[in-house]
Amino acid sequence: MEVPLLHSDAVQWTVVRVPAAVAPAAAPCCPRAGDVGGGTTPSGALRANTVVWRIHSESSRVLEMVEVSGDQDVHRRGLHLVFEDDLSPFVSVVPFQIAGKSRYIVSVLTAGGVVYRIQVSGAASGWMLCGNQQHDVSPDVQRMHEVTAFAATPEILCLGGRTGSITCVPFGTGSPEAEAPFELKDADPGIRGLWGFVSRGKSAGSVRSLVTRQSNGSFVLFALHEDGTLRLWDLLHRHRVLNHPLSSERELEDFEPKLMWVEEVLADVTFQIALLCNSSDSSRETIVVCSVTVGPGDGMAVRQGFITVQHMISLPEGKVIDLKLLETGVWTLQSTTKSYELLFSDFDKEGSLQFCQMQEKGVAEQLMQVPGDEWDDLLYIIHPTIGVSAKLTLSDVFLRRMLQPGVRQQKALQEALEHHGRPISDSDIASVSMDALRNYIISAVESESCGDSRAQVLHGWMSFSREYLEAWTRNSKPYSLVANANNNSIGLIRRSSVGIVRSLTDVEHFTSGGGRIRNRTILPDEWKNLNKNEQNVLVELIGCAENVVDHLGRVAMGVLYESLLRPVDHPVPALLASLARVLDVGFNSSRVAEETGHMGVDDIRIKEQEQHQGQRLFALHVAQSLQALQSKAGGWSNLFQIISKYTGLLVLQLQPMGSTTGGTRRSDCTLLKKLLSQSTSQISWVHFKAARDLLLLLVYCVKVGIQVGLTSSQISYLKSNFIPEVQEVMTASLLVHWLTVTFAEVPPPEDFSSQLSSLRLDGTSSRVGSGRMGSGDLTLGELLVSAFLDSNNSGSSLPDGALPKQDNLLAHSWQFVNWLLLGETGNSSQQFSKRAISLSNILLQYGQYSSLERFLTTVEQFSSQQKLVEGIRSADGLWSARLHLLGFCLLARARTGLKNTGKENRVGEAIRCFFRAASGLGEASEDLRSLFVGTGYQQSIPGRGAAAAWRLYYYEWVMQIFEQYNLSEGACQFAHAALEQVDEAMGQALDSAENSSSTTLVAAVKGRLWANVFKFSLDLDLYSDAYCAIISNPDEESKFICLRRFIVVLCERKVTQVLCAQEFPYAGLLEKVDQELLWKAENSDISAKPSPYKLLYGLHMQRHNWRRAAACMYRYTVRVKEESRTPNIQEELHGILAAINALQLVDPTYAWFEPPSRAGENPAPSKRQRLTAGQSVQSLSEKRDKKVSRAVDLEDLEKDYALTKARMQLAHSEVKHLNIGVNATPEEVVWSLIQCRLYETAFSLLFLFWKDSLLKRELEKIMDVMARNCCLLQIQEATPSSLLTRGEPTSRLLLTSGSLLEDTEETNDKSGEDETGPKLPPAGTARSAWLALQQYLEKYRSLHPRLPVIVAESILNVDRHMELPLWLVNIFKGGKDAGAAGMAGLGADPAALLRIYLDFDRLAEATALVLEYIRAWSTLKPADVIKRKHMCAVWFPYTLLDRLQSCLSKSSDMALRDKLQDSLKCALQNHFKQVKVDSDDVKTSI
Repeated sequence: MEVPLLHSDAVQWTVVRVPAAVAPAAAPCCPRAGDVGGGTTPSGALRANTVVWRIHSESSRVLEMVEVSGDQDVHRRGLHLVFEDDLSPFVSVVPFQIAGKSRYIVSVLTAGGVVYRIQVSGAASGWMLCGNQQHDVSPDVQRMHEVTAFAATPEILCLGGRTGSITCVPFGTGSPEAEAPFELKDADPGIRGLWGFVSRGKSAGSVRSLVTRQSNGSFVLFALHEDGTLRLWDLLHRHRVLNHPLSSERELEDFEPKLMWVEEVLADVTFQIALLCNSSDSSRETIVVCSVTVGPGDGMAVRQGFITVQHMISLPEGKVIDLKLLETGVWTLQSTTKSYELLFSDFDKEGSLQFCQMQEKGVAEQLMQVPGDEWDDLLYIIHPTIGVSAKLTLSDVFLRRMLQPGVRQQKALQEALEHHGRPISDSDIASVSMDALRNYIISAVESESCGDSRAQVLHGWMSFSREYLEAWTRNSKPYSLVANANNNSIGLIRRSSVGIVRSLTDVEHFTSGGGRIRNRTILPDEWKNLNKNEQNVLVELIGCAENVVDHLGRVAMGVLYESLLRPVDHPVPALLASLARVLDVGFNSSRVAEETGHMGVDDIRIKEQEQHQGQRLFALHVAQSLQALQSKAGGWSNLFQIISKYTGLLVLQLQPMGSTTGGTRRSDCTLLKKLLSQSTSQISWVHFKAARDLLLLLVYCVKVGIQVGLTSSQISYLKSNFIPEVQEVMTASLLVHWLTVTFAEVPPPEDFSSQLSSLRLDGTSSRVGSGRMGSGDLTLGELLVSAFLDSNNSGSSLPDGALPKQDNLLAHSWQFVNWLLLGETGNSSQQFSKRAISLSNILLQYGQYSSLERFLTTVEQFSSQQKLVEGIRSADGLWSARLHLLGFCLLARARTGLKNTGKENRVGEAIRCFFRAASGLGEASEDLRSLFVGTGYQQSIPGRGAAAAWRLYYYEWVMQIFEQYNLSEGACQFAHAALEQVDEAMGQALDSAENSSSTTLVAAVKGRLWANVFKFSLDLDLYSDAYCAIISNPDEESKFICLRRFIVVLCERKVTQVLCAQEFPYAGLLEKVDQELLWKAENSDISAKPSPYKLLYGLHMQRHNWRRAAACMYRYTVRVKEESRTPNIQEELHGILAAINALQLVDPTYAWFEPPSRAGENPAPSKRQRLTAGQSVQSLSEKRDKKVSRAVDLEDLEKDYALTKARMQLAHSEVKHLNIGVNATPEEVVWSLIQCRLYETAFSLLFLFWKDSLLKRELEKIMDVMARNCCLLQIQEATPSSLLTRGEPTSRLLLTSGSLLEDTEETNDKSGEDETGPKLPPAGTARSAWLALQQYLEKYRSLHPRLPVIVAESILNVDRHMELPLWLVNIFKGGKDAGAAGMAGLGADPAALLRIYLDFDRLAEATALVLEYIRAWSTLKPADVIKRKHMCAVWFPYTLLDRLQSCLSKSSDMALRDKLQDSLKCALQNHFKQVKVDSDDVKTSI
């Protein structure tokens, strides 16, 4: 049977262009190459590489070479030699070695008549062109009329022509004369030449075949001519050593030799040749194998009778493409009108001709392109029980078979997709994932269906499969054979692949090409405990079973295969029952009309009638066949014995392993591992088919047992013995086949951290080997082959050479099958369900989670169905081990492959599997121990003990697995489950403990588990569960660690409302929470969000600890003020307000708090020291400020708030370069506010921080500044270009902490330099300034009556000539006209105004003021005169009046002085007169 070895899709080609040094002939003189190929294996080498070459008709200028090696993966690197001219079919590749490295001499004849002798290095050292010699032989070809044969040695090329001449072209001699072409002629002189002429008679015909072989150190050329003459030439001495007409042999009289092949290894004097001959009386070709003996003599004289005909093989009709003569027999590649056939004639079995099954048959069977009726296929797939459904679609059936190894072909898939209008490029198909490729094919096939009916979908898939098979056949056209004479192995060179032939198993001998096909291998009378009669009965039984399969249809077997792999959706007992009913009564065609909308009613009726008739004929035929079988076997009991023997042959693990000598262990050879996996796949498939067919037949016999003569006891015997046994055999074969055809998963792309964590720093290799795994070339079987070869007890090795021996390959395949099913020990009593655990561990190490899930699910379902009741557990832990591995696979797939709902479903299913596995745990088993080690559990593994202890360790193990995959929900569940087992498990351990520390041990275990529950709950944002885990933790140290972590995580996640909520009472932990938050606050950056101080505030406010909350916010405000990189006054305000709000909730008597002590200047450490239960935060903090802090009350907070608010207003003011630090005094802030004209805030601070006389003093300062500001603004409006008025100095408002204001004389520099210092803000006009001054003066003069005096003096200090505002003068006058009281008043009275006028030499205004009051006093109304006449009713500042007179007398303005003096003197005289009168009146009244 042919096994695929190497496909071109897996080869990376190196293109090398061969330069042309010789111009070819103008017209082609040699035929252009079609589809040809060949191969060579060096003889004599035990582990020789095989080189394969091919030329394709569409690219006749490219010679393709691939080196097939069993030692290393050089087969992945091929060579394309590109020539300048078309090539002819005459190519030779001769291998040799230089310094242990493979090299090849390639001899090529082009269509233009140029011979190339090229030397290339092997793939192991990299394909390179090492030599290029060329010679133009077109003149010699023209003399030969046509080149009909070709052969080559490392140094000579031989061309045979139609004229019968042989031209040799030598290379490598170095001399142009020695390298000239020469013709082989008989050079014996004299009599010997005459004798040669007489013996030859006429000249030989055209050359049919040329073959070179090495013998006794020289090369011999075999030449077969058209007239049947066989000649041998010594190429070294250039003379003929044999000239023999084959027609002279009696056995060959009626045959005409056409072609010749010579065995690879020549003896000294005897060798074999194979002649392909045409018979004169038959159209069939015949192969004649002759033995030729060349005896030594004078000049190599040839004795007569040296040719002996040994074998004559008659071939079937067809055309021979290639033939290989080996020591054991003849292999023939033949083409027929329909297909190709590979035949083998064994010399030991004379007359037998074995037909080797080629890949075409297997591929057609897999693609369901065998004879059948599409109507039967439709009836099967629409069946409600056994047909396709939403969980099992037709795409699953077809794509699994189409994309499995040996069937999948990239070129064929591209052609089929292009035919359906969905072309795909080579790069796309090489880079796309398997799932994406499947979806692309499904869309291409099912989108062309005209409707949604399953009939149309089935037709679409059948058409696509047919086109795919046609393309596969075209691209897998056989070219030639390649042989390895060292071990008699044979290979088949195809267009895009290379295959190798292996021996057949016993079942294959009986059921495949050797069973019922023509020329069946003759079996001995006693074969496998079967006599001749039993063999015949078994052949008929197999035929009857195949009739059952054929009746169900082609697609039925594909659907059945998929259904068997999905036992969860399609239980095997129900599936077999439905199949038995279908075989008994046929299909129900009532649903056909819904699925066949494209067919007419008449067509459907005809199909139904044909189906009904076929069902009746099938039932009759099978019944007759069964009756005939039991009659021929001698009764049902004898037939059952034959079936039992046949079932024994189908059991894979009971087959002989054969000899494995002659190999070496090499677990790194991908090519031979692939070969072994493919061979195992074929063996398991044949056994599965045979078991499946037999099972269907037995099920049908049970269904119709009474009708065929079976008794009820016999039917029960079939149901209880044969059917379960055959089903078990079928299941084992099915799983082995599935493992060998399922491609390994491609690892998903990982992020950088995952790749970094997976680095192998110890030099070990990664889990899955490198190569083209991403393209889906690696199967699960190849991974298992690697483990099989690496096993210590396997004693196995891969076969030697690139083309292993047929029997050796079969023996190794059987050994691998036995290892799969029985393990390293080879114990046949071991059930496969137990072995599945070990295989699962291997697949688990390679990360094949998806495939392992399917594998374990299938094994679990079959195991449960065999036990009939799922609740029956095996005592050795197999059931638990399988469920654990299944859960692990579900978990891994949920992490890597699915999202959202699909992920949740898989995680939930994994949790159920783990809990079910735990429920079946008894005492420890070896399988469970291996799982502990295989999956990386780190803790100590207990010995055999109580079930509770095992469950405790198991739950912790699973918890770690979930934690590893970041699935906290499942980890939390298993942590809770482990906690439930602690008391029972540890209690039993404590009973046997002698020390008193057992309670501490239990608390430590529980504390560890509760800490895990806390961690997982925190990961899931289940803060209530995390809090419950903290308070439930019996380990105090672990509890405090979790509490600290709880606080840190909540702060980092900004869910502080949970931390401060009322739902967490922190029973007994509130002080610790406060300490942790306070430590975090004191050692965190003040800009941290959220602020731990605010958390403390919220925590204490929720618990009505108002004073503590106020203290925390006050401390926060202080740190914000001191440590903020940029001023954050708004945050200071919020903090102070929060503290005020908290203290306002306290009784005023207790509305104070001690401010928290300040931390030192050193920053907090990056990692905190661990706290114990008795330690306090203050003991671990940095050095504190040693100053004794006083208590802070509401008044202090209100002052801080006002001061901070003022600073914020200053920060937002328009004055630039105003530097008010956080430590500014209230006085500095107030004067800064005045500078920014923020008078309201300034006055509010003034009344808050100053009292009594200090307050009056500060009011005077403020009013003085305000007045001066008004004057300056007015001056600016009058003269905007200068602040100078009449050369008098003015004042600028630049107030610092040390002085009230600073007078500076401003100058206008001619250079135009800017003024230094801050400028006055554009606060408005002088009018607005005067209004503000008036407003605040009238508002606060009741508190300080002298404020108008201060204002007036300030104005006149700025400009003594400036007129006082009228409203200010009215203030001095009391807001009313002058009256009877004179100039008396409080503080700012008319007398004070008079003094101010005098102080600033404002004599005119002073005189006018005095005259106004004196005249008003003297001209009272009659009603007011009485008031004037009271005691002390009138007061005038006479001292000031004297001063006024004195100042007037000294005035320099004579005119004004005289006028004023006269007016004042006259007024005073009248005044004094009136005073005297009033005084007299008062005396009189007394």
